[in-house]
Amino acid sequence: QYNVSDDFNAETNMTIRYDLDKDGQTEIIVGFQGQEGSEVVVPWSFIAIGKEKNDTLDLEYVIPGNNYFYKIELKDMDNDGLYEIIFWQNGGVHYTNLDILKYHNGILELLFSNGSACSIEIEGNSYPYRIKIGRENWEKEGWDYASGEPLWQVYVWNGKEFIFSEKLSTVGREIDEKEAIQKYVDKVKGYLEKKK
Repeated sequence: QYNVSDDFNAETNMTIRYDLDKDGQTEIIVGFQGQEGSEVVVPWSFIAIGKEKNDTLDLEYVIPGNNYFYKIELKDMDNDGLYEIIFWQNGGVHYTNLDILKYHNGILELLFSNGSACSIEIEGNSYPYRIKIGRENWEKEGWDYASGEPLWQVYVWNGKEFIFSEKLSTVGREIDEKEAIQKYVDKVKGYLEKKK
């Protein structure tokens, strides 16, 4: 059980109602800042997904995020005519996480997940989108997080998944980063099971 918090950026809590898989039933996607249990003081961000039935949420999934909920958006990231759920979260002072989730026929799939202490951007107003993950540029004299242009790792959809584009990126993709991302993906997979 999770309590919706009155603190920790709770003013950004939001709800989207949309038929994600075009089956005639409206999904409800709730993004919120929550706390687990009455004694836990560390904030966590969440999205909850379910069907709208009799003006209530028939809950199917709860996906935890980083410390602070930022926003959820809907975009057709893979050009299949259906919107994906874009889940933005923050951690610490300026760390950002981005998760892209596909919901179809009651099944939730994680298409992309990454995080950075620098900026993260989804570039473009329609498909094909580019996901840009900023990385530190300490080699540049005077560079800092607040005002410096980061190095960019760019990911594009190849018809099956988001892949790293060496051609579009200004920095390589390091092995240790791949391992860190895989550990996070493995962790999240456990949450992508139906609540029922």
